[in-house]
Amino acid sequence: MILFANLNFKLINMTVRIFCLNEKDIADTEYLTHMLSKDIGPLKFRLYTPSTKEDYYKFHNSLDKVSVDDFNHISQLIENRYHFNHNFFNVILTEKQIESPTNKFKSSKDWYSFYFENFIIVKTSGWEEATEGKPYLGVAHQIIENLFQSLGRIDLYGLNLFDSVHKKTKTCINDFCETTEETNGKIRSGHICKECYDNAICHVENDTLVQIRNILRRIRNRITEDYEIPFSDRERKIEIINNSDIIIGGVYIDWGKSKNLHPYYLFFLLNYNKNIGVSDFKGEGEYQDAHEKMTQLLIDMKFKNFEKLKGTSVGERLLEEKLKLVESFIKNITSYQTRIYNSIMNNVHREDIGYFYRLTSSKINKKNTYCVKVEPSDIVIPKKFLKYIVSEV
Repeated sequence: MILFANLNFKLINMTVRIFCLNEKDIADTEYLTHMLSKDIGPLKFRLYTPSTKEDYYKFHNSLDKVSVDDFNHISQLIENRYHFNHNFFNVILTEKQIESPTNKFKSSKDWYSFYFENFIIVKTSGWEEATEGKPYLGVAHQIIENLFQSLGRIDLYGLNLFDSVHKKTKTCINDFCETTEETNGKIRSGHICKECYDNAICHVENDTLVQIRNILRRIRNRITEDYEIPFSDRERKIEIINNSDIIIGGVYIDWGKSKNLHPYYLFFLLNYNKNIGVSDFKGEGEYQDAHEKMTQLLIDMKFKNFEKLKGTSVGERLLEEKLKLVESFIKNITSYQTRIYNSIMNNVHREDIGYFYRLTSSKINKKNTYCVKVEPSDIVIPKKFLKYIVSEV
């Protein structure tokens, strides 16, 4: 259920500041912010990762759930900490239960969001089912939904609210949504109906509406994964260059803070079309040298002075750290698979090509395996990297 209050201005340019108040959601919020920033327009999205010493963070952390008064107090603490004017929206992300700001609606849902003036609060938990295991997309949709409704001047307390919000679902951004199924349909549609669009255009600049529509469609596509492979040779080209950088469709992939994602993905890319799983890393599968090859790749990429330090106490310690990276990958391969996918999708210009070059998973002989699927004619691999290719038993 989306709950909201009126905001009276017409947007020209707006910075949307996103405050994530739960440490475990930081990675998803980074992906979310990068995704929202891919579409050019008046809305500029910025992630603020607060210090645990901030007053608003400490106050939020002390709560079991967030009441209306709590929301107002957090908003005030953020205003006190950061420069504030009407060119900002502030989004508070919380994993805690949020109390409804009004008794006007009754709902059995245990998640929702609302806004008041320039502040939005969104619950980050409870989105797994509605987003098919991609909860950050549900949070992203809530942010855009609240922005659209706020800028369109939909009044929570108005007597004629349901003239603006669809009590009966239309798979539109302004659907009230009593059930998870209705919410799922709304997010998957990525749609703003003509009636709601016409109402919004009176208050919102067309450039902003275009940006919002593009973001909604991007969210829809990432959930439905309804992509087609591009026909252009250049767009299909995936290239590894001598310094280990990866170029997909002419775009260098920036792995951001998650530096370990790069060698993990590179290993599977070098071994494209091979289904490699945990049993292979344990020396029990079809590719029994997988552990050795990935270890060597990690050492060469992240331990440049290995040969000089080999046999020394420093060298042994650093080597042990690299071996732990391999073990970490093996234990958390599904999590890394998701993070690799999100990083690629947030870099490529065309998300369909990013989708096709994701790290896929499949069961072979009842065992989970992972693979990057590439046509041999579409990939460029320098000879120096051939030593990392696994051998079939």
